[in-house]
Amino acid sequence: MTTAQEFYNNLRKEISFLEDERKIENCTIQLLDSQKEMLYKFFLSLSKRTDIDEKMMKNLIVDVLHKPNIENGKVYEALVYAWLERNRIQYMPQYHVAREDCFKTSSQGYDADGILKEGNIVFDVKQFGLTLPHIENLRRKLQAKIPGEYYLTISGGKNISTKDLQTNFLTQVDDVAKRIMNERNRNGTDYMFKKDGLEFRAWNLKENSTAVSFSEFDPYEWAENNELYFMYHASQFCINSPYILFCPFDNRLVRTLFKEDGYAFLAFRTLCRRIFINLVRMDDKKISDYDGKARNDISVAAAARKISAIVFMDVSEEFDYQHCRVFAFQNPNADHKIAKHCYNTLFTYNGAKIDDFMHDNY
Repeated sequence: MTTAQEFYNNLRKEISFLEDERKIENCTIQLLDSQKEMLYKFFLSLSKRTDIDEKMMKNLIVDVLHKPNIENGKVYEALVYAWLERNRIQYMPQYHVAREDCFKTSSQGYDADGILKEGNIVFDVKQFGLTLPHIENLRRKLQAKIPGEYYLTISGGKNISTKDLQTNFLTQVDDVAKRIMNERNRNGTDYMFKKDGLEFRAWNLKENSTAVSFSEFDPYEWAENNELYFMYHASQFCINSPYILFCPFDNRLVRTLFKEDGYAFLAFRTLCRRIFINLVRMDDKKISDYDGKARNDISVAAAARKISAIVFMDVSEEFDYQHCRVFAFQNPNADHKIAKHCYNTLFTYNGAKIDDFMHDNY
């Protein structure tokens, strides 16, 4: 199944209520083979559930196959569902949250990505987007802007905040590309340009057989620079029930940086500690400064207390219990904590690496 149409047509053979769908183009699926297999098995499993709305399921399939690559957040949302389905965790996708139960200004509220029946825990899925995936996205965009005989690499410190990366680079791709290829930045047969701790180098492929880049990553500085990242979605945080943020990633979004479990755990834990313990003291900032859909009377501190847990999940492939790549962190200062037996059922018994900061809440 190399194209979206082939994938959909194979599903139609197994799922009776699927009809011909013109919105799905004959585009190549740019996902890992293991992810294609997980999605296919997930859709088949979902179709057998009697509590799932057929229209909702069809819309999800179309949303995934409309743009089957790493830039589509719906792909990662479906891969989180697939993990829940595979581990027999009872959940419902697409759960409506009323305005009075969240920080939205809209009278309509919003549709969360789902609810876990164990503990009635509302959840949303936010594809991992803290700096690293955006740097690779920036590299691809810049590569398309420079002459084809050059290969672009980005080196240097990768602790820059996601906001600064967006403001200073991703919104100025044309300008950055011109600066890279400016004659003043010629370095032999290559070009090199530095800005805000990042080094951009265009390697002349005719002259260089190997392009090399060196990067620095400090999890503590990275966490400090990105502690407010989830506040850009704070209008969705649930007020009256436990609330989990799932952050799926794969080995293309983060490359080899989080390949080792210990290093991944350290980086994710450091970020969560700042969110759970530092942001809950931030009474002087409002979430409306970060999320334009949020009420303007809610402090960052109040919003941070609504996050019951943050779960980082490697969705590159199906991992067994011994090699589980799920990192789950509970907020010790949450207004609505997740009961221990629920947390064990959801994560501990499925092999996740967990931390509740019980003895580190200061």
